[in-house]
Amino acid sequence: LAIDALTAETLWRNSTAPKSGAVLSDGERVAVVSSKTNEVVYFDLLDGERLDTEEWDHGETWAAIGTNVLCYRDTGDRRRYELNLVDAFTGDAVLRHETFAANRTSVTENIPAGYGRVIEGRYLVHLENGGKTIVWDLMEGREIGSPELPAYPTLVGMRALMLDGQLIVLPKLTINRQQMQNTQLQTTAGATHDTAHGVHAISLEDGSLRWSQQFERPWGCTLTQPAETPVLLLTRSPSVFSTTNTSRRKSMEVLALNVQDGTVMNEDTKDIHSSNNELATRVTVQPALSRVIAHIGPELLTYTFGEEEPAPEAEE
Repeated sequence: LAIDALTAETLWRNSTAPKSGAVLSDGERVAVVSSKTNEVVYFDLLDGERLDTEEWDHGETWAAIGTNVLCYRDTGDRRRYELNLVDAFTGDAVLRHETFAANRTSVTENIPAGYGRVIEGRYLVHLENGGKTIVWDLMEGREIGSPELPAYPTLVGMRALMLDGQLIVLPKLTINRQQMQNTQLQTTAGATHDTAHGVHAISLEDGSLRWSQQFERPWGCTLTQPAETPVLLLTRSPSVFSTTNTSRRKSMEVLALNVQDGTVMNEDTKDIHSSNNELATRVTVQPALSRVIAHIGPELLTYTFGEEEPAPEAEE
């Protein structure tokens, strides 16, 4: 369907398109790329007339933007895959990278693995457990950079978000379930909040590594923090069990990192109720007041930015 975005009027329709696939346009034609039927079907942008059909042999589609489709396919080696960014209108592979499959079944350190994320529908970040990283601009069809991050032999996942014009990469390692003494550490894992064993900031201008933080103990990071925030907030919740009276003492730890250089701006610990499992952070940036407000469940934190007021002079 072609629909007028202002009036919601249907301009044309064509029912001969593949039932599923990525839809793109070059300004004159519409292309529907279907990895289910291994074809690309082209339509006229103005009236929807079906123009042509081409074979698609680049594998499964992952994301699409502009005229480019990000896709992946098997190489014959079950542990290796080929990533391709393909122009749907020329059939040319704009970018190509061979990498490892994700390690979903084992945490053995000598098994190579790779994990990728598409951020804001435009940027691909791919991290291998040996530290090799690639960053692609899918819209422009170019490699932004390939910074080298620390090796993570037990890497089991990776998340990323965009803050202050840079990509924040959050590697996730396997968690040792053997608890020391009676202490447990909660970081929470989910669609919008996940565990991070480090933070790495990559420039979207030249792909360089701007700053890094590595953690001895993991933190949890909310992935929906405002893009223009001056501070990245991380949370975790240690619990200590008492074997004498079967009680649990719980606290919340919050770490605030400067998004410009990764320095620690503030680290705070607060005792919370033992039933409080909230770690997801809702951040509100108030530039006019030079402050950031963070809600973490029932807890409220306020960060104020500006010059420190001079201490009053002592009276003689």
